[in-house]
Amino acid sequence: MLKTLEVAYGPGTAVVWLNRVEKQNAINALMANELIEVFEGLADDPDVNAIVLASKATAFCSGVDLEWLHHASQSDEAQQHDALSLIERLLQTVHASAKPVVARVNGECVGLGATLVACADVAFGSRTSTFSYAETRMGLVPTLSAPYLIRAIGQRAATRWLLAGETFTASEAWRQGLLHDVSEDYDLDGNVNAFLGALTLTQAPCVQQTKKTIQSLDIAEQQSAAKELLVLSLNAQRSEPAQEGMVAFLEKRLPSWAPPRDLES
Repeated sequence: MLKTLEVAYGPGTAVVWLNRVEKQNAINALMANELIEVFEGLADDPDVNAIVLASKATAFCSGVDLEWLHHASQSDEAQQHDALSLIERLLQTVHASAKPVVARVNGECVGLGATLVACADVAFGSRTSTFSYAETRMGLVPTLSAPYLIRAIGQRAATRWLLAGETFTASEAWRQGLLHDVSEDYDLDGNVNAFLGALTLTQAPCVQQTKKTIQSLDIAEQQSAAKELLVLSLNAQRSEPAQEGMVAFLEKRLPSWAPPRDLES
């Protein structure tokens, strides 16, 4: 029985609802494992031609659960490696899903949450949704997220958001290609359903083969870089700045290197 997700089925479609509402869908080991399990199962389901990733919380996803990540980084290197490998496997599973993945984005998308949107094939957002990569503000390095954001919006555009950890709006996400369309909250489901309706006019195996063809264009580069990026992540998260940054976030204070100001400014 799923504890952090709900799965609902419609004609040719499965909606995977992120449902760790009390944590604004912060992804911990359980949620990551459940997402992998569900996506792998849906990939083999002949009755499912498209997967919608959506949220039951007011945020789409507040990123990785830092309590889990901090605990892993304080443990032996094997546990930290397992945690980062799980995150990497989650992103690869969503990105490489045989079925088209549609992100239905509401509210905040932070770090890993924004990367899930980048992993999706198509993304629709509400006008009030926001995006940010706050890793560098916490002494971390977004090594696992960067490749997916770069694929989605290009290296030049991604550089700004990955370097400074600024928050950007749904309109900016649409302008740079992370979102395919932006609507008012009440129109969000209509936009998603219109795209799903368009998919019903296609031949499902052809859609899946088209997705496979598109992804094959950069798979060699992805495989060669993955191991190096995982090592960089391991080293970065065991560093003193990373430990200070994660503790500061959990204690709801600024890290030692930040000038005095509001934490969310």
